[in-house]
Amino acid sequence: MKAPYLDEHQRFILKLNRDNKIYTPTFLISYELKVAWRRFTRKVKKNYHIIWWFYVILFITFLILLLSCGKDDDGFKVYTVKAGHNKCRAVDIPPQIGWNQNSIQFTFMTDPGWLILDNGVWNKVTGLSNGNHMRSSCRVGTKAVGDSLDFCMFVHKDGDFSWKYIGRYPCYGRYYVDIGRVGSEWWMWFEGVCYKMDADEYDKLLPNYICRPFVGGDETKVVEKDWDVKIRFEM
Repeated sequence: MKAPYLDEHQRFILKLNRDNKIYTPTFLISYELKVAWRRFTRKVKKNYHIIWWFYVILFITFLILLLSCGKDDDGFKVYTVKAGHNKCRAVDIPPQIGWNQNSIQFTFMTDPGWLILDNGVWNKVTGLSNGNHMRSSCRVGTKAVGDSLDFCMFVHKDGDFSWKYIGRYPCYGRYYVDIGRVGSEWWMWFEGVCYKMDADEYDKLLPNYICRPFVGGDETKVVEKDWDVKIRFEM
């Protein structure tokens, strides 16, 4: 017996079934989808080499963009603090390090664009943190003074901060820094000179991570123009 709601095409589909059972429209729709999918896969198999090369080119393009985005020939990456903000964008995240990695090495470059940091407070280039930067961290601090830049070793310890002055340098420069800790002491090598400051007790249950460039000491300090921080992490 044929259902009255079936048209000629649908009745033909029912004839394909040995028992000639009457199926619902849901079955018919699913059947049509299966047929369409088989036709599509058949075409893909005939042109598999074209599809294969398409994905190969797409993958190579992705790798090129991933490896070259934001980096120059020397391996420096630009971490930008946009105008009106106090830290670099979410996409400008520094590289990940090991959970218990207690030291980092990096080189950063300065230029006249850094002279916008004349806000009278220490701005942070980057550094190393254990758990949370407010709890325990050591970073390179900087601020503009005239046409020069001051640098310091900036440390957070149990919510309080302190700093040790390093010196005044021209706005053009390239500086190598090595930051780490041993026990309850932070150390920083800046241009061949070692500086040390007290640290809180190291917590192995908390991860270590690299800090982003940061403007000022709170959320109220922002930059009026983009601050481009060129850093090459040696890892």
